[in-house]
Amino acid sequence: MTDLTGHQPSEDARRRAQAAGVDLERARVEDPNTYMMLCSAPLLYAHGALRGPVTEVLERQFAGKQIFEAKPGSYSLFLGFPEPTQEDLERLDRSLFELAGRLRGVNAYYRVVEDSRGERREFAVPAAPDEWTDEEVLVGPFENQAQAREWGLKRVDGSLGFTFDTLSQDGYWYCDVFRGEIG
Repeated sequence: MTDLTGHQPSEDARRRAQAAGVDLERARVEDPNTYMMLCSAPLLYAHGALRGPVTEVLERQFAGKQIFEAKPGSYSLFLGFPEPTQEDLERLDRSLFELAGRLRGVNAYYRVVEDSRGERREFAVPAAPDEWTDEEVLVGPFENQAQAREWGLKRVDGSLGFTFDTLSQDGYWYCDVFRGEIG
């Protein structure tokens, strides 16, 4: 059992607890799992098809720490308690970049996204162009940049807050669909 007596919840954790109607101090004593989940920090979003290898990396990287998994749709959000240090995140980045390169027969990618909502990590597979459903994800592969750009111009609806950019990886082109502005 993790000793929670000296842990100081962040302001974000306090806001999450308040929004959920949970008394953090009471949960610390009576429901430690709820306390740790509310005080955890996001580690990464992982596509469901990659859940197994990602879980193995997280268990190895964060041995002795609590890992939680929330499943918003086809992606899992992995959370860690206590909050990971910058060094922990850098080690995780290296491990997941390596894993993406080792997976055979899977067009997996790992990236760290920084936007107006902050920083997040994604380990995923691109959506096929004909299967894309208004979500923030890489779409492709396309044989060239012109095809990726043409797909984005036809399919990405700016009125829903989406925009796109094109990028190349491993000899293919992708349409990176996201909310916000290119800047």
